[in-house]
Amino acid sequence: MSTQVVARKDLADAGRSRTLWAVTAVVVLLTGGIAALIATTQREEPARQILSFTFQLSVGTLPIVGLVLGKGAITAERESGSLRMLLSLPPSRGSVLAGKFLGRSVLMLAATAVGVGVTVAALVGFGIGGELSLFVSFATALATMGVAFVAVGVAISASVETETRATALAVTVFMIAVVLWNVVMQAIRFIAVELGLLSETAETAPLWLRVLQTLPPNEAANGVFNALSQGTALAPDPFASAWFPALLLLAWIVLPLAVGYLRFRDADLG
Repeated sequence: MSTQVVARKDLADAGRSRTLWAVTAVVVLLTGGIAALIATTQREEPARQILSFTFQLSVGTLPIVGLVLGKGAITAERESGSLRMLLSLPPSRGSVLAGKFLGRSVLMLAATAVGVGVTVAALVGFGIGGELSLFVSFATALATMGVAFVAVGVAISASVETETRATALAVTVFMIAVVLWNVVMQAIRFIAVELGLLSETAETAPLWLRVLQTLPPNEAANGVFNALSQGTALAPDPFASAWFPALLLLAWIVLPLAVGYLRFRDADLG
């Protein structure tokens, strides 16, 4: 019950501070706006190709929205002193963390729902249309990825003392997981070859390397979208299926929150 109270208060605060509207506007711009722009210039392209291109661009930009949304969830109240007042009431530290995650996730999901709605309207409006299963795949993968990055942001917020540190960590996560992951993978591959763990001429990457390639939430979301949109959700190959990347996304929600909770539980709030 305390978790729900904290989540409702977080949503109400976000509405009053116009956070909800700002997040929704950004998500709509990065999904529906991109789709509309492509549809305007590439009307001959099928819906599947337009949605696929929109998705590729969205998974490179929406993670920062989730991280920004989550990283101030607890540190802002910690710096203002209102967190100590909140913890003097019935909610425990675990309820505060869970409530903040729930509230920020609802914000992200609402913004994603509006963004997907605008995307569908744009394609239908330009006479391109598309299959329902394609839009469901698009919405499911984007929404799950958004919640995963919110979880990472909330976990960061629960683990550090100040908003400045939370922002620095969130930017670091975004740069490594989204912007520089291909560079990181090239470095890992080079080191593996040098150590004799990987053959430079190997045609198929080993299992551990494929797992690392799919590890970031945005890469996992990409796997979910591709599998669902191509009808290979339960394919025998886990990297061509939806269940394996979906499990990775679930892990990105559960594990960071568990670490964040342990850090928050033992933190001295002064």
